[in-house]
Amino acid sequence: MPTELLPHAIPAHRPLWFRLGDLVFKVATEASELQQVHELNYLTFVREIGQHEDLGRPTLVDKFHERNLYLIATRAGSVVAMLAVHDRPPFSVATRLEDPAWIERNCPRPVEVRLLAVRPTERQSVVLPGLLWLLYRHAGTAGYSHMLASGVRQQLGMYRKLGFEAIGVERPSGHAYFTPLVMPVESLPEPMLRMAARLERRAACVPTSASPLPSNPDPPPTQPEHIVSLLPGPPEFSRDVVLAFAERPTSHREPECVTRFERCRRVLGEMAGNVDAAILVGSGTLANECVAATLASMRRPGLVLVNGEFGARLAEQARRWGLEFERLEWNWGRPWDLPRIDAALKSLGTGSWIWGVHGETSTGVLNPIEVLVELARARGLRVCLDCVSTLGSVPLNLDGVFLASSTSGKCLGSFAGLAVLLGNARHVRDAVTENVPLALDARAAFDSRGPRFTVPSSLIGALDAAISRFDTPTKRAREYARIHRLGAAVRAGLRRMHAEPVAPDAYASPSVTTFEPPIGCSPERLSLACRAFGFEINVRSPYLPARGWAQIATMGNVHEGDIERLFTALAGRHNHDS
Repeated sequence: MPTELLPHAIPAHRPLWFRLGDLVFKVATEASELQQVHELNYLTFVREIGQHEDLGRPTLVDKFHERNLYLIATRAGSVVAMLAVHDRPPFSVATRLEDPAWIERNCPRPVEVRLLAVRPTERQSVVLPGLLWLLYRHAGTAGYSHMLASGVRQQLGMYRKLGFEAIGVERPSGHAYFTPLVMPVESLPEPMLRMAARLERRAACVPTSASPLPSNPDPPPTQPEHIVSLLPGPPEFSRDVVLAFAERPTSHREPECVTRFERCRRVLGEMAGNVDAAILVGSGTLANECVAATLASMRRPGLVLVNGEFGARLAEQARRWGLEFERLEWNWGRPWDLPRIDAALKSLGTGSWIWGVHGETSTGVLNPIEVLVELARARGLRVCLDCVSTLGSVPLNLDGVFLASSTSGKCLGSFAGLAVLLGNARHVRDAVTENVPLALDARAAFDSRGPRFTVPSSLIGALDAAISRFDTPTKRAREYARIHRLGAAVRAGLRRMHAEPVAPDAYASPSVTTFEPPIGCSPERLSLACRAFGFEINVRSPYLPARGWAQIATMGNVHEGDIERLFTALAGRHNHDS
């Protein structure tokens, strides 16, 4: 096989299911499959290698069972091979290292591979290569950096052929001996890549069905091979957005590009209540830097509202710009307390400012901005808002808002890379911005026609395609109603699973739902199960693991049928695990 073809052996986004002849490789979801996993665990690690004491029971439930995702091979409904993966510390490998912190220093996103077991009658068949290919597919799709493993002495040579390297000395466990191992996911040895490519050609690679797979499944070949993004970025892209992004790049000074750019500004302004819009190269955080830079040029004190991760980020940006401000804070998951804000505003003079997050992405809380704007207007105060997760999610009326920020890469449904500013350009012109960095000059951005600086035409084209569904009042009303139904379906589906959303219903964002998974199911395990069913949910944002939370975002090209399929599958898995 030519070397340049080898990297394509691992697909980036494939659900965890495929068939080789009469063998099916999949995630264990059925109660009968999990029972067989425990039986094979006993036969291998108690009876065969003697790692654990034989207590006289024909099953062995792994100590990490609640967080494990089990990858299995079945023949005629019988589990003939298995392995388990999990990505949440503590890792078993760490107990075999002189320096357990080595993993944290060297493996940014590790996944541990454990309990590799193959029935003796299948050890000369394609079962092991197929199971390993399922593992590689999972690791590549999930974006792990390294695979960790503990190789039993009898199989150490096999692990080395697979690409694992020792990171410690052999240590005993019961009557068995294990060596701690690691392998970078992107550094598979060439023989393994060739094996993977052969299996990929042989396999009838189709995604899992909407419900847990029965024995001898036969999923419909017409269903597309695709992982639906339910992340708060990147969103799920429509075909039109992808095609527009793939167009031949042109200069941002070309008349056609300038026209598209200005059309985007017009539509974005209409979406926000017929205000002015500016577009810059950067993220939503950069848009907030523009807000902070503008406020810094005015040299007035202010108030930052914090009830989640992104309110706290606004406070940090205000601090770094040397702004004088008071920080008003609430528990995460609670909306702003308007009487408390009203009391705090009494200490601010005319021309001062308030800055907060409309849709707090970390918790899914939709803060009440309408009353806030009225309170500020009565006192001659400027309101600034982070609308990163609300522009394109809910109807907005930013008339009366000094500056608001957003981005192309979330609810608008396009690729990240464009920062959006919204507000009244006439009021922004009162700011003295001669000392503001050129790239952060909001006044100049509002006053320009076309891009001020280099902008990839592909980003402009993709944004133009994405917001075409918002370019008339009728389209906007239809789209917002659809997004509202999606959010309601997510919250209802979670509650059927006994998973509780963090945000109260009266203040719930329709596009981001943060929740506590059902009792006994870790966020990581739920995430792995969702990926096996063809969906990607968020458990990776730094603010989620510490609180045991997960997130489902319905941004971009997500449809009600997607949510129905997800919760049909999850309900089946939850019932089996119960």
